[in-house]
Amino acid sequence: MLEKASGYGADALIIDLEDAVPAAQKVETRVIAREFVDTFARRGNTVLVRVNGPDTGLMEDDLTAVVRVALTGVQVPKVHSADDVLGADTVLTRLEEEARIPTGHIELLISLESAAAIHFAYDILSAAPRVGCALVAAAEHGDLHGDLRFVTTKTEEEILYVRSAALVAARAAGVPYPIDGVYADVRDIDGFADSCRRARQIGYRGKKVIHPRQVDIANEIFSATPQELEHYERILEAMGLAEREGRAVAEVDGRMVDIAMVETARRALEEIRR
Repeated sequence: MLEKASGYGADALIIDLEDAVPAAQKVETRVIAREFVDTFARRGNTVLVRVNGPDTGLMEDDLTAVVRVALTGVQVPKVHSADDVLGADTVLTRLEEEARIPTGHIELLISLESAAAIHFAYDILSAAPRVGCALVAAAEHGDLHGDLRFVTTKTEEEILYVRSAALVAARAAGVPYPIDGVYADVRDIDGFADSCRRARQIGYRGKKVIHPRQVDIANEIFSATPQELEHYERILEAMGLAEREGRAVAEVDGRMVDIAMVETARRALEEIRR
């Protein structure tokens, strides 16, 4: 599975040491993960490793095994408090120093998987500067599902609040990449596409996927359309002309735009082109 992963077109690859690995194979899997961090990087992939959570007693050894300059980031699952983030940050800082890697080089992807995590999301996501990505894990039968005991529906109204709360916390904390969690039914392609659209509509930058057939759909839905690019560019052009003429407003597509909207358009274009 790892050998094939780099050819599916995902923006990043996450090597899993947590739920996908039986307890008896945790140690030997660290060796495989370490090798594939370098393998994926040589192939031009962005590579992360999902370690075991802070409360397992395995996280520090996982990090020790996989930290190297080719590693882009670490996904920390089941984070419940800011202390969990600070613990991972402290270990990473020590390991970076020992490996002579610039401090903060390795990003943290934080998984919000409990009621406590959603409630304290801002404190969690602002706990360390290296937090670069936040993921809300609300998949059916997952930890958050069990904690909140919601009833899963095709239209996902039951997770709108947690998605929105996590997104607001991530943006307030300055986390650049809020990512929507997995869609567990890999056979339901239409349902997956709808889930992607809902997440993008409220502001998510991407989606974590668990099957190759989901990759192209996620890439398409979370990519800006030519129409969106053109719209933002016309806002900047129209407001540039307005400012040269001493005006603070302009009209684009029949709608009034002002200086505040220029910054929104500029940020959107920067994110799209990043």
